[in-house]
Amino acid sequence: MFSRAILQYFQPMQIFSRVNPQYDFFWQFEMDSRYTGHFYNFLQQAAEFAKQQPRRNLWERNSYFYIPAVHGSWDDFIDQVDQSMTNLDSIWGPQPAKGIEVGNEAPEALRSDLDDDSWTWGVGEEADVITWLPQFNPRHTDWPFRSRVYNFRQKQRTPRRASVVAMSRVSARLLRLMHVDKTEKGLGLASEMSPTSWALYYGLKAVQVPQPIYHAHDTNPVELNLRANSGKPGKISAGWNSIWSWNQHNDILMKMSYMFGSEFPEKIYRAWLGYDDSEKVSGFVDPLTFVVIFANKHGQDGHRLCLPPMFLHPVKNTKR
Repeated sequence: MFSRAILQYFQPMQIFSRVNPQYDFFWQFEMDSRYTGHFYNFLQQAAEFAKQQPRRNLWERNSYFYIPAVHGSWDDFIDQVDQSMTNLDSIWGPQPAKGIEVGNEAPEALRSDLDDDSWTWGVGEEADVITWLPQFNPRHTDWPFRSRVYNFRQKQRTPRRASVVAMSRVSARLLRLMHVDKTEKGLGLASEMSPTSWALYYGLKAVQVPQPIYHAHDTNPVELNLRANSGKPGKISAGWNSIWSWNQHNDILMKMSYMFGSEFPEKIYRAWLGYDDSEKVSGFVDPLTFVVIFANKHGQDGHRLCLPPMFLHPVKNTKR
């Protein structure tokens, strides 16, 4: 039914957490990912960033691609999302699908009408889920795995969230809840909907870390924002024209340094290693900050790329 590997990328992590209860958090990475900096520092900074994020409007912020050239500083972005949600319902506390019994598993939520005090909720709290790309509502999009919903009473009306590319940090608590609901109730969702959706059901903390993502071509940031963050507040990337709808926005997605199916990450990585001609990728632009990265002269063996720390995916061919 939903035992195919592509639908159960987090099952090995569930099993590992069951046999290793001494760990509180687990990182999952795909074998075709690479990082050009110090990976430990990257993960430490990501975890600390997630820990400091307030719960207020967190699910709404998670749905955006954060673009500094459009949104300004991170504090500016937080304020913009908060203003956009005025008089709108924000996700606050557990949002269980029918059949999910939250019981005492959900953290106690502050009242959402406490204004200033509501901004303290979640600050200093470890995230149960950390993702590297936005977390969106796939129900009304054309994302190909949106309908992979198994044994939920609400069927396709089941509330859920997705974050593409199955690389995340997930807490032992969340993995335990997923394990119980899957094994005892037979519930299931596609891999890239599972951790974020179970966090939604039980009111656990999920954070998208806005890592630097680079693009192969110069892109107007305003136009990029209109396509990458389409939709009304509270429903960003949740419609049929979503950035995640299949084959609608390949000119953006398939030219990014971190994205399924993109050829750009491998080109960057091979040029960085000195395997291929760096002129093919020199001068590419970061659409988020509009920093241009150039190839620099290195020794006597031609051009080599000088790169900032970059999380690249996918990189399939690492042979000279």
